[in-house]
Amino acid sequence: MKSISRLLRTAFEIRFLAAVLIAIAIAAVATGVPIGIMVFTHDIPIVLLSWPIVGIVIGVAMLYGAIRVLLYHPVFDSDYSKWLATTPWEPELPLPKGPIHLVWGDGVIVAVLCGLSTLLSFSIPEDAWLYAIGPALSFAAAIAITWTLANLATGQTAHVWCALFAPCLLGLLGLPVSGIIFCPFVVAAIAWHGVHHSLKRFPWGNTTASKLWEDKSQALIGWPYRNLLLQSGDFHVNFRRAVLESSLAAGWAWYWIESMRKSDSQGDLDAEMVAVGFGTLAIVGVRLGGYGAAICSHLCWGQRVANRQWIVPRHDQIFLVPILMVVVGSVVPWALHIGLGVSVAVSCGIGLGLVVLLGRGVGPSVRELELTGVHSRFGALDQSKRFITASGSNS
Repeated sequence: MKSISRLLRTAFEIRFLAAVLIAIAIAAVATGVPIGIMVFTHDIPIVLLSWPIVGIVIGVAMLYGAIRVLLYHPVFDSDYSKWLATTPWEPELPLPKGPIHLVWGDGVIVAVLCGLSTLLSFSIPEDAWLYAIGPALSFAAAIAITWTLANLATGQTAHVWCALFAPCLLGLLGLPVSGIIFCPFVVAAIAWHGVHHSLKRFPWGNTTASKLWEDKSQALIGWPYRNLLLQSGDFHVNFRRAVLESSLAAGWAWYWIESMRKSDSQGDLDAEMVAVGFGTLAIVGVRLGGYGAAICSHLCWGQRVANRQWIVPRHDQIFLVPILMVVVGSVVPWALHIGLGVSVAVSCGIGLGLVVLLGRGVGPSVRELELTGVHSRFGALDQSKRFITASGSNS
């Protein structure tokens, strides 16, 4: 039985490999012939055409890596996952739809793409070796991202956090900017370890993926009954996760700014601080947008002007934390760098981390506002007596 399954899997890999290689060959001919005609008839420097073509090859490798996981992992196909849960499939057996781990055919396809990129990168004067291995890097990055998303959906949170923190930890080793090429492979190895463990405990039960499928089915209920399901998303998390997320944001901000300053010895202090400011505004926007229906539409500015009531304390308390986030994101990085002499990367990282900590762990949650706020939609329904009885009339 195992030999038959192995033969079937090998046959599938050969057919899949042949189809992908044929598609790459057709795409290469379709783009190479017109480009060759333009080069020889219009005397266009080939270096001007090499940049976009190498970019296309790298993009194809990334697209292939993402599709490679998205098509075959059960977590991304609810029907496939539900069907697989009813079969006698075991983790030791190959998946019916196709393998989600890397096979020898993937190496052949990536090698072909790297070969094309190498031939095209000879005309690029600087860092030709980096463009030559670009397809392998983009493929590994796509695999790492999609495997990490699969781990997030299947509840492998430890592997998700390890994958997210890995680039920051590599940055602590003091590697040069070229050392970033190790990140996709390290993250992919961590993510695959999580995928391997998640398959051992299939079916996954109550996970992020199952919740998404339930929300999708509940959306068919329609308005206004869907509002009574109490399934609103909430940005507010427990303090432990808020600390983890803020540490992650601080680490990534530090890693990004430190890498940029290594590549540019002078750096641009204003640009880096402005980037942190824009990041703060984006997080504040997500925070306010997360409240959604919890923000009472009857307390808009027009209503306040008409009633001459500019501040509604029990409602406007939700704006205190966003205001504090803006102040922290604007003042803390400058104060640390100018006042205490802390490096720019560390100052920006601490400032952005504090903003994330405030946005995710401080203040009332959406559920609290919906259920206990005097302006909540459920309180408004009760006060205006708009509950619908079983007969369909308003009570």
